[in-house]
Amino acid sequence: MTKLHMSIILAFAVPLLPVFGEDWTTTDGKTYQGVKVVKIEADCVTILDSDGGARIELAKLPPDLQKRFNYDPDKAKAAAQKREDDQNKSQGVVPANDNPSEPPRDSSGQILTPDKVALEGFLEIHWGSNSEEAKKTMSEKGFTFVGVGKPDQLVFSGGSFANEPVQSVTLSFFKDQLFEAEVDFPKTDDDDKTFATLTDAYTRKYGVRYTPQPDTAIWECKDGNDIILINSNGVGVVYSNKSLSDKSHAEDVSKVKSTDL
Repeated sequence: MTKLHMSIILAFAVPLLPVFGEDWTTTDGKTYQGVKVVKIEADCVTILDSDGGARIELAKLPPDLQKRFNYDPDKAKAAAQKREDDQNKSQGVVPANDNPSEPPRDSSGQILTPDKVALEGFLEIHWGSNSEEAKKTMSEKGFTFVGVGKPDQLVFSGGSFANEPVQSVTLSFFKDQLFEAEVDFPKTDDDDKTFATLTDAYTRKYGVRYTPQPDTAIWECKDGNDIILINSNGVGVVYSNKSLSDKSHAEDVSKVKSTDL
């Protein structure tokens, strides 16, 4: 996965909070060095540190830090549940059922089966949308436009996806039509857990997955579009539109051949 290091930009994009430059050790023994707090919520705190960044549950902080961030177990539980519900609704990810024998359902109660699920875009941005439409929607979703990556790519930082803080989001366009979205998360000690959680959620919605390697999972959707989840030096997920992706690839191959002539 291509990893875009946006930590410095993100640090300046968010108003500085009183806590920065500290070393923390959570109750489960994890250590974070050079901590800079970028967001405080009822159940967790989002930080940048020497290894990238993380979202840490307040319940795992030592008592002095819990007091500093006004930790309340009841409020934390309610906040965590609300975030999960909001994320699932906006991203179309179906949460795990308490009873695995029951089929997954969407917000209207309709049963979701692999032959009914299509991948129509990313974060309510439909495939084929132009770059200006994509910028507007990403801004509305809480992401910050950073700049242009490779030709025909837009790069964003900040925001969250699937209940995890995001390091970067890269949108790729073919002739100003969106055909691919890549989300990269900061590398943390919980990467294996994040990968497993996302694998379960996507499987419940999109059905049987293909696993060419232990750290890779692929879902092919009804319309031929696919989702690729990778856990390699950080977790990342790629949403891709097959039709436009094939056209982009064909044009790239054509350019290479013409150069070799």
